[in-house]
Amino acid sequence: MSRGTELPASASSSLGPKRRKGQKVPLWPAMLVAAAAILTSITLKIGDPDIGQHLVVGSSIWAARAVRGIHLWSWPLYGRPEVTESWAYCAMIYPLWEHFGVWGLLLWQWATTLVGFGLLFLTGRRMGANPVLLLVVLVWCSLIYRGRGALRPESLAAVLLALELFVLETRRLGSKDRSFLLVPILWMWANANLSYLFGFLVLGAYLLDDALSRRSRAGRRATRSLAWVALASAAAAFVGPFGWKTLALPFKYVLFWRREVIFQSISELAPINWSAHRTDGLALLMAGWVLLAAWRTLRRGIDAPELVVCGAALIQSLISQRFVSTFALVASIHLARDISEYVPGLTAWLERRHAGALNLAVAAFCMWSIIPEWTTRGVSFGVGWDLRLYPVKAADFMSVHGVRGRGFSYFWTSGYLLRRFWPDTSRLPFMDVHQFGSREDRDLQTLAQRDPGSWHRLDDKYRFEYVLLLHDPRTVPTLPDFLDRDSTWAMVFNDDAAVLYVRKAAMPELARRVSYHVLRGSDPGMNEALARCAGDASTRAKLREEAGRERASSPYAVRAETLLGVLAAMDGEFASAADHLREALRIDPAAPRVHEKLGLLALAQRKFDEAEREFRTEYARFHWKGWDFRMGQVYAGRGDLERAAAAYERELERQPGNPEILDSLEAVRRRLGRRPS
Repeated sequence: MSRGTELPASASSSLGPKRRKGQKVPLWPAMLVAAAAILTSITLKIGDPDIGQHLVVGSSIWAARAVRGIHLWSWPLYGRPEVTESWAYCAMIYPLWEHFGVWGLLLWQWATTLVGFGLLFLTGRRMGANPVLLLVVLVWCSLIYRGRGALRPESLAAVLLALELFVLETRRLGSKDRSFLLVPILWMWANANLSYLFGFLVLGAYLLDDALSRRSRAGRRATRSLAWVALASAAAAFVGPFGWKTLALPFKYVLFWRREVIFQSISELAPINWSAHRTDGLALLMAGWVLLAAWRTLRRGIDAPELVVCGAALIQSLISQRFVSTFALVASIHLARDISEYVPGLTAWLERRHAGALNLAVAAFCMWSIIPEWTTRGVSFGVGWDLRLYPVKAADFMSVHGVRGRGFSYFWTSGYLLRRFWPDTSRLPFMDVHQFGSREDRDLQTLAQRDPGSWHRLDDKYRFEYVLLLHDPRTVPTLPDFLDRDSTWAMVFNDDAAVLYVRKAAMPELARRVSYHVLRGSDPGMNEALARCAGDASTRAKLREEAGRERASSPYAVRAETLLGVLAAMDGEFASAADHLREALRIDPAAPRVHEKLGLLALAQRKFDEAEREFRTEYARFHWKGWDFRMGQVYAGRGDLERAAAAYERELERQPGNPEILDSLEAVRRRLGRRPS
């Protein structure tokens, strides 16, 4: 055994430190609280865009009793050969959905999470981590893991990773060698998720540690045995419906696909978005592990598994944030062990504490650490589908009015469309969630979101008959603007989730009966429509009628209620305007800019205290640009001109040259008797 694998004094048994007789501290209450905290953190309403396709693929596998390798998920490629890289995951999850519905999907989440973190707890204990510290660290890391712990193939990969670490650490610490289990583990991983390469990296790290530490003849035999297991695992990975073609996909991505514009536009493949990790402590986890691993290396020597496995996961995470959850899993057990060794006095103190106090402390810390993450804006706890994220009512409209044919939609919409309409081939998506298609189609689909020339090239190639787009704040909303301005298209449905256009030549009767004439599907289009309404009562009346029709067509009507509020305010109906805006907040309490509009409504009625409350509420939630300008208006209305001028000046630093701010500032300065700048 190398210096890096020497056991700390507290790990003299396979299950951690031995205690004197009568000194046992039962931690099962704290373990139950930790498990409940972890499960609660992942019990979110389903908003994953890919799960629909995974369920449909699983359905087709069970219906055919085979993995056919035929593309059935988009109309341009329908019937062509394909590699279904996550077929094992799809086949495992579909029966749960078929028999238990959404509760079956929740059962999968709970089971994979409990098994994965339970294995990590056992592994960490065998490595010598103090159980109290280990529980706390696992709860912490679960907050980071849950971003990829949803209904994705990574949930199965997490269990396989935890099981692999348990087998290898158990072997390394001198217990029974069960490394033969790695062959089926890595085979399953290779047929369930493209991250299988990380599983082989873990095995390679432990093989390296074996080669560095085994000095006796028996030790060299054990190293050779693990090497044979590695070779057998590599050979077994080729056994599957698609053989080497599955194994080649990660290499194709690294060598070719990652440079394509469509993959560069996917947020989870980009470097870490630190703003999304303000409350889960990811930066602290990464920095803490680096410092403790460096300290342990200097003190005990190189621990190849820790440095290779955690180091590789850290580098992957910094390059592509989809690997952040993997880093959280592998770092958790090493961090807990390293803290236990770095602060041995803390470990000894924890072991001497009264059981009740210790359990209460662990429970309190678990709850304290997760509350900020649980209260993050936009998190939707519960069982079921987060219907705000899917084009539910747009699909209802398509069913009722017979909208079908060659449709265009973004690939992240495809999962829902497949779950809703498959095997109806007349309503297949344009591109599936795995972005299969020609290089040209992948490029044009992405560029069409912001470049009218790319959209027209794609439309000329396929002559789309309808277009279904999500109102997704993560996208550049310019394609709806192109379609609003194109007279060959008619908007026939719109709500908070999605907008649907049909080509007038393809569906003339539908376009004539139900298209909107003033209402627009894009924000620029709506701004232009509102500008026309300001000076045209008839246009304003027509827009109110169409906004009312939009509100009646869908319960997801924040946009419609907000628009009705603005139009009512234009007509001087302040009470009605406030009612519409408050109804928008009832539908979605986190709706952006609605409190600001309520504040402006209060300003128009010279209710300055109410306006300030609304502006402060908006700022507390969104920290939006324009806060100081609005507060300047409140101060100016109250006659507090010095504070108004200071607020306008602060806002002007953020928005230099803004004419509205400049005009307001000059007006205040004139009232103060100052010379205009």
